[in-house]
Amino acid sequence: MDHIKPHRGDPDLFWDEKNWQTLCKSCHDHKTMTEDREIRYQY
Repeated sequence: MDHIKPHRGDPDLFWDEKNWQTLCKSCHDHKTMTEDREIRYQY
């Protein structure tokens, strides 16, 4: 299960079913990597 908006440890967002979507593993990994990269390189 993928979280549409990253929960970043927020339990309410983690368990919010409206924030869930199904993705194949490849798409999920790509999305997660992209989101992690954006956080690291924000200025």
